[in-house]
Amino acid sequence: MISFDYIEKDNGFVSFTNKSTGADSYEWSFGNGKTSTEVNPTVQFEDNKEFSVKLTGKGAGGTASDTKTIKVSKVIEPSDLLIGNYSGSLNYTCCNITTVNSRAAKFKFVKVDKNTVSAELIQYGTYLNGRYYSDVISDIFKFTSIKAESTSKFIINESNSSLDGNNQRKCIGTIVMDGKKLTIRFDVDFYSHKYDLVLTKE
Repeated sequence: MISFDYIEKDNGFVSFTNKSTGADSYEWSFGNGKTSTEVNPTVQFEDNKEFSVKLTGKGAGGTASDTKTIKVSKVIEPSDLLIGNYSGSLNYTCCNITTVNSRAAKFKFVKVDKNTVSAELIQYGTYLNGRYYSDVISDIFKFTSIKAESTSKFIINESNSSLDGNNQRKCIGTIVMDGKKLTIRFDVDFYSHKYDLVLTKE
């Protein structure tokens, strides 16, 4: 007899328990292109939807299988964790100039899809060499590829940041969440720009 149960855990992980008897080997098909020959596998699904999971067992009595439709609902989407309004400060370094501390930085993160967030800088100001600048950095960031390494750390694999309203530059960096605190660190391939934002969710 071939049968199994399953328990959904956080971030798309599902643990399967094989309750079959009379089989010598097993093969799982999870409906997402993944397979396994483990007796009791744990699999991470990438989408919140239904999957048809099939367990096939082979033994002296022949081959039998059990198929169940499971519903995955706990996949963590990076944008869901990041969206909201934040305020704090920004440290900015350019062309080996001493780090400049901004007076204020306010961001609004808006969800585009599960891996994409648009981050709009809605307030920024800093002093540089005795003068006040409000346009050292552009008003719009768009992080186009964010990978959730965990529920608290995200990798900006590649993003486009409009630095002067015209040019699009690639960025690589990290986003770290600690409760309501959000820290963004990234470099831009344009005059050695470096940014360090420390923000708190409002």
